[in-house]
Amino acid sequence: MENDYRYSVFGVRLKEDEHQPISIEDLPQDKLKELIKRLSQIRKKKYERCKERRYGNLNKGFTEGELQQFFKCCKNLRAYLAFKIMAMLGLRITECVSIKILDLDFQKNKIRIDTEKAGTIDYLYLHNEVRKLLFEWCEKFQEEILAHDGFVLFPDPKGSSVNNHISANWLRKEFRNVCLLSNLNESYGMANN
Repeated sequence: MENDYRYSVFGVRLKEDEHQPISIEDLPQDKLKELIKRLSQIRKKKYERCKERRYGNLNKGFTEGELQQFFKCCKNLRAYLAFKIMAMLGLRITECVSIKILDLDFQKNKIRIDTEKAGTIDYLYLHNEVRKLLFEWCEKFQEEILAHDGFVLFPDPKGSSVNNHISANWLRKEFRNVCLLSNLNESYGMANN
């Protein structure tokens, strides 16, 4: 009667007279590992995570080499400045396009940002490269900036923008175009939609 098994729980055979379920704590280590592995497989199959991108059409950041390649292919000066600001300071598109001349403090190397997500005011350090680009841009286009309510990234006068600053959608379109020009659309993971 020693080898007479009728029930199997978690791959461990029970004798016919043992009707009590086996406890997980009583399982041998190898059977416990098998159980964990099997439960993990069932969970993955049953509750497969959503593969759809939820945060726009980007799925990773640029490497340093890809970033250099991207900037080499960016020919529009407004877009170049906006992308540099975003890359160096970690700003969102709408935070970048809404920068005004009064937000810049070149003496203290600081920039005032109205954070989009937290809804607070933040002060960031201006790196030398970004400071130089912004200073030269503001010096060169001082009249245009003041004519557009102080927005640093004012729209192209030849364009049809009704805003005093470049639009976030225009900047997204420029981003996609530069990605195509720099052959980063495939490695960067651009979605087709």
